[in-house]
Amino acid sequence: MVELDRDAQAQVRPEPGTERGRDLDAEFPGVLNTDGFVPEPFPGLAVSAQEHPPVAPQQLPPLDAQVCPRQVVPVPPPPFAAQAGREPGQAPGLRIPLTPAAVPGDLAGSAAGRGRDPHRQHAGGCDEPGPHGGQCPHPEVVLVLGRPGRENKRRILVVVWLFVLSAIFWSGFEQAGSSMNLFAEKLTNRNVLGWQMPTSWPQNVNPIFIIILPPVFGYLWTWLAQRNKNPSIPMEFALGLLGLSAGFFVLAWGAAGATKEGSVAITWLVVTYFLHTVGELCLSPVGLSSITKLAPRDRISQMMGLWFVATALGNLFAGLTAGTLENQSAGDVFNSVAVYIGAAGLVAVAGAPFVKRVMGKIE
Repeated sequence: MVELDRDAQAQVRPEPGTERGRDLDAEFPGVLNTDGFVPEPFPGLAVSAQEHPPVAPQQLPPLDAQVCPRQVVPVPPPPFAAQAGREPGQAPGLRIPLTPAAVPGDLAGSAAGRGRDPHRQHAGGCDEPGPHGGQCPHPEVVLVLGRPGRENKRRILVVVWLFVLSAIFWSGFEQAGSSMNLFAEKLTNRNVLGWQMPTSWPQNVNPIFIIILPPVFGYLWTWLAQRNKNPSIPMEFALGLLGLSAGFFVLAWGAAGATKEGSVAITWLVVTYFLHTVGELCLSPVGLSSITKLAPRDRISQMMGLWFVATALGNLFAGLTAGTLENQSAGDVFNSVAVYIGAAGLVAVAGAPFVKRVMGKIE
């Protein structure tokens, strides 16, 4: 509803029976009456002030710090203002505050766009910060991160850190089908009571441990949690890297003692797979759950996709590392892998307290 001020009503309300009143009544039939009138806010709509008293304007919700500044759009004055003796520029117009959150659909974009100053627009399409201090992020930031608050930004940084540690882990773990399989073929004694074991069979050790060890780890984590000694998520990632590194040190030790082809006992591979499985159980289940806890509510699918990209990168680097066996011995390759994964694990251990503080209350 619209209510004119007293000055405007005095200039546009005619005296009954005067020539001016008759002219206006002929020009705008049904708008003027002896009870007073309200000018049409939109064409074709006449409202009586007595029948429909003015209603207080609805209060808009406070703007969030991340939302564009409030857009104030002037509405042109009613066309009969000039007929009533007031210049169009002097007529009391309407000023309707519009925000994308207050106006639905395409109306928000079109109405709010009319109130923008083209000289004050950023590359992202939003005006400069107003009195509320809000500013729209650039399009590339919106595409990747949406409109994250301060807490969500910190959590996303933790997700990126865990992503890096995960990629390093899988770059070593996924060598089971490449360099470790070549180790089983060339240097491992696979003769069991006169029967030659196929080269790929030692890889079954990892699935067997995956079936046996989870109940043990489940009991261990529960026991530690009851005593308030359960390691944090970043610390479990670090333990996973250290377990993987220990397995490669064992394999490098066994490869260094190989004097000829088929002279290394298969127990070296069994111990290595055991340590790798321990590292996997420390990192992989915790990683999947931590991503769902850390990701912003509107970015959970995106963050989960990022997690599996880490696995893909790990497979890529695992293949590139296995390709160096053409020019280096197996012992040197495994020793190098153990060193850089162990160094990453130590860095993860050192940074775990800081990352835990950034995560806040997420366990």
